[in-house]
Amino acid sequence: MKAKGIADDILSGVRPDAKLYDDETQKMVANILAKEKKRLLSTGNVIDEIKASAGNKLDLTQGQEKVITQTTNTINALNAYEEGLDALKEAESTGVLKGRINSQKFWRDDVATLKGRLEGLMPAIARGVFGEVGVLTDSDIARYKKTIPGMETPEKAAEFLLNDLYERTSDMIEQTLLTAARNNRNVSRHADAFAEIRKLVNKKIGKEIEMQPINKKDIYGNTVQYGSLEEVLANNPNNPGLDQLIEEALEEADSEQEVLDIILSL
Repeated sequence: MKAKGIADDILSGVRPDAKLYDDETQKMVANILAKEKKRLLSTGNVIDEIKASAGNKLDLTQGQEKVITQTTNTINALNAYEEGLDALKEAESTGVLKGRINSQKFWRDDVATLKGRLEGLMPAIARGVFGEVGVLTDSDIARYKKTIPGMETPEKAAEFLLNDLYERTSDMIEQTLLTAARNNRNVSRHADAFAEIRKLVNKKIGKEIEMQPINKKDIYGNTVQYGSLEEVLANNPNNPGLDQLIEEALEEADSEQEVLDIILSL
């Protein structure tokens, strides 16, 4: 039926209304839309509520469009950064020791690429997640860099930080769309794209990550004999002497493995 096809187009955001058609068709479309919007709003589903905004008279404001664009770009940049971080993890080039070595000096293209992605991700996080505007100062960049896991971040902490960023970004898109829909703005054309974002984010944060306290006393307690320097560092990621050790080793080494060999021999 023609009216049903027109209504489906409006609900999917393909067309804004049925004004180009005769009065009878417009009434039929309006009836179909009213029933479908009532059904969508009754489900309690966020995506359905966004779809139900079809036919609303107002468009998104320029500011709302900007928020959606920035946050969507942030999700994509975050995903690309995580893929690079995972690749280094697979190559056993991350962690409190190896990751910190690579963060100070690098010999491989994949490490250099990840560092470049990190530099590009920081302003995206600042604007897309935390709503910063204008030029970012050095102190702004340093502050937001702490919210992003690096090569030296322990694995569980990295997952925790990434999950937090994914959730914050997804929530910002969701709240922007819902607020607009509830203020008579038509955001139905964003429903499918946001559904894909939610699918990606839910997959990312689907793993249950729990930050467990370390029950052993740390290195300064001198009561536990850890099996290796890696284990000591994993349980003491903020060991103040580590950076000094790495700096000294870097003066003598020509590769990541040589840095490791020097530090592990101490």
